[in-house]
Amino acid sequence: MNTRKIRKHKPLRARIAPLTACIFFLAMFLSPFATTANAQVAESHFRAVIGYKTLTLTDHSFRHDTHPDDSFLPDAAVPGSAGTTDIGSGLLSFLALGGGYQTRLSKSMSFNIDAGCLFGGNRSRRQNANDIRPPEEAVFVYSETKFGAFASMRISYYMGEFSLGAEAQYAALMVDAGWDRYGSDERQSRTCEHQFSAGPKVGYDIGPLALEGTFQFGQSVAFGLQLVWKI
Repeated sequence: MNTRKIRKHKPLRARIAPLTACIFFLAMFLSPFATTANAQVAESHFRAVIGYKTLTLTDHSFRHDTHPDDSFLPDAAVPGSAGTTDIGSGLLSFLALGGGYQTRLSKSMSFNIDAGCLFGGNRSRRQNANDIRPPEEAVFVYSETKFGAFASMRISYYMGEFSLGAEAQYAALMVDAGWDRYGSDERQSRTCEHQFSAGPKVGYDIGPLALEGTFQFGQSVAFGLQLVWKI
């Protein structure tokens, strides 16, 4: 059986509350200045989003048992005999595609929500620790996260074409692990890792387009850069 690190996570409400509070207090701080700015926030509109996001996994190391069909390998019956894979303790890269809606709060402030899908090529593959045959004859184990989803909400304060604000984000990543036997994957487990983060956001509007960046902290460190088309 494939095993992985087990961690206790805080209840969902406990994780969302600090992020919501961050957005709320920023809105309270900026609202007195909203009527004095020279910016003119666009009318409420839909948004199409394409961008780049980085995330980190809380649990990224996997211990693999030897595949039942490879029982001839040394210590095949010993748990974890096939070795370990590590998707990476650093930042993982994803292409983000999605859409959302922005509503105008005042002539200088806006609030919007986005949601979409994440696509990446984050994979760890290694030859079985108990297989000493040449690579072209050996069997392998793997772990990977290639797909996910995200949802975010943000509030922005505009100063001409530039904007400052805060963003809270939820991301769900599908994490697979299993065996790679002679070039064919056989998945043994699939889990979904949930992540919450929040941090500052900056933006620059260029007519119907906008460029937005964010740097976030939480269960993971997240960085995002996206191009927005106002519909």
